[in-house]
Amino acid sequence: MGSVYVFNFHAQLLQDGVAIISETNRSFVVQVPIEPVVAIIRGGENVTLEVPSYSSNPTYDTSLSFDASHSYDPATTNNTNSSSSSSYLRYLWTLMDLTAMQLVSTGEIATLPMFSFKSSILMPERVYKVEVTIVGIAINGMARNSSTFQLLEAMAADVIVVSLGTTTTTTTTTTTSMTSSTTPRHNTNERLTISSFAVLGQNRVDAAATTTTLSYQWSVIQREGGGGNYAPPLNLSAPGVLLTDINTKNLVLAPNVLIAGVFYEFHVEVTAAAAAAAGAAGTI
Repeated sequence: MGSVYVFNFHAQLLQDGVAIISETNRSFVVQVPIEPVVAIIRGGENVTLEVPSYSSNPTYDTSLSFDASHSYDPATTNNTNSSSSSSYLRYLWTLMDLTAMQLVSTGEIATLPMFSFKSSILMPERVYKVEVTIVGIAINGMARNSSTFQLLEAMAADVIVVSLGTTTTTTTTTTTSMTSSTTPRHNTNERLTISSFAVLGQNRVDAAATTTTLSYQWSVIQREGGGGNYAPPLNLSAPGVLLTDINTKNLVLAPNVLIAGVFYEFHVEVTAAAAAAAGAAGTI
């Protein structure tokens, strides 16, 4: 490839096989063209991706990967001394926000055909260009490379973020957030309300304030406290345990259901149409 070959043709016309009547010389030049490197990103030219509008929550920060392993260099593909065309290739990736006309990410020249980044760097309702430049072997001192790109359309996709809080009613009403650093205490002689607070996208979801239908599924895990108190497994579906349905937004436990000195970890999974399910847990 890229080489030049010269063929010489010499002919003589002889009389009686001895005397040369005439002769001629011709030269033919054959130049083998240099084929370009072929750049390919798997998945086609256009990709649509749902990006959570609540992207600040790391729970929904997923890794996106792009694959250019089908790219090849014809100069090495047909070379019997090479084990693989891809072993000679180098890859340079860039990510461009075409909506804002801004370079988002660029990599260094690498020997691996993969390009990955976190979905949190993408903004919904924008179009991005993922481009790769494939660098092949140089021929006759000439650098050889080829580029291709994939358009990535980021569509807004709502996700659910859930938190829990407890409400204990005596002469006053006290509400406590059930965070990882807070373990509320509960008087077992009183009923206990565990409230779920859902965020869909960037909007607080409260009962009649949305047309989105949410479904709830509660469960509980328990472990013994430091006092060594034993408690039989708590079955939320058993009669008399709940004052509400198990699939409601706020779970209300009847008095004298929980055992003193035992830790209870309540879980809720919230699901909405066209959104990924999400859950939260809190210990009391």
